Amino acid sequence: MAERSSHLARPAGFDPDNFMARPALLRELINIIDDAVIVTSPDLAEPGPYIEYVNSAFERMTGYSANEAIGRSPRFLQGRSTDRSELDRMGRELPSTGHFDAEIINYHKDGTPFLVKWRIKALHDEAGDLAGWLSVQRDITGERDAIDKQRRLAREVDHRTGNALALVQGIVRLTCAEEPKRYAEAVQSRVDALATAHALLSEMSWRAVTLKRLVDAELARSNSAGKAVIAGEDIELTADLVQPVALLLHELVSNAVKHGSLSASEGQLLVDWAVVNSELVLGWKEKDGPSPPAERPKGFGLPMVEAITARQLGGKVSLDWRAEGLAAELRVPLRRARSER
Repeated sequence: MAERSSHLARPAGFDPDNFMARPALLRELINIIDDAVIVTSPDLAEPGPYIEYVNSAFERMTGYSANEAIGRSPRFLQGRSTDRSELDRMGRELPSTGHFDAEIINYHKDGTPFLVKWRIKALHDEAGDLAGWLSVQRDITGERDAIDKQRRLAREVDHRTGNALALVQGIVRLTCAEEPKRYAEAVQSRVDALATAHALLSEMSWRAVTLKRLVDAELARSNSAGKAVIAGEDIELTADLVQPVALLLHELVSNAVKHGSLSASEGQLLVDWAVVNSELVLGWKEKDGPSPPAERPKGFGLPMVEAITARQLGGKVSLDWRAEGLAAELRVPLRRARSER
């Protein structure tokens, strides 16, 4: 116990005020702080207050050297986007409370705006009189951008989830099958196509997905990639287009596997696309498969393709049941699709 007490005891002559009396050490301490530190004169009325000291973090944050800042009012950091109401609030609160907290826009030396978390406290001398103001500032632009991005992503996901639910409702309503088992299988295959599209969107952080990736994914799901020839420029589909277009491709591939060229060993499929007059034009041509019957059974005419193209995408589709196989053309407005060029 005595040994422990000896470690806790202060040595003879120890004076903690010695540190505070060494300005060089104090400046070194302040300069290793990551937050910007500013000390100003006490006068708040314009043209004051005047900057008397800044640390190294201030120079890094603003681009101004200490020599460029000292002697000027901190107002020189403000600009067009600085919230004047916050400055007015500061002018009211500092004289009455001696402190102030806010988030405000300042400007870098090169003119770039940045968001600052700002804390100001009064400095008093030994007599208790106001000697100046200490301002500690932190650049939170990156933090705020990350939060805003996360919020936008959450809203986007909510919106896309609503679209996906609407598509599922359409699937249930438009799926045709006489037997419960076939009906369940048809619904499941369409929901699986949506799930594949959802996975691609998630992989891309709910940003654009290329049309080629959607085509490749659907052909792979049906083991038909070896029978298809794909041609087209590198077009990206924004998130709100991806799931309905994926479902369109599923319907076309599924029909070809059951009734068209992909059901025959020698059958072939050509899928191409281009941008024409601000529209995405997708061509679908089957050949060397069984000829379409003169009287097509219910569901053979791809009613879901027609419904999704018109209702979800605001586009048009033409289906030409030729003897050599189906030839289809889909036109989708490019208000939400773009081409990488």
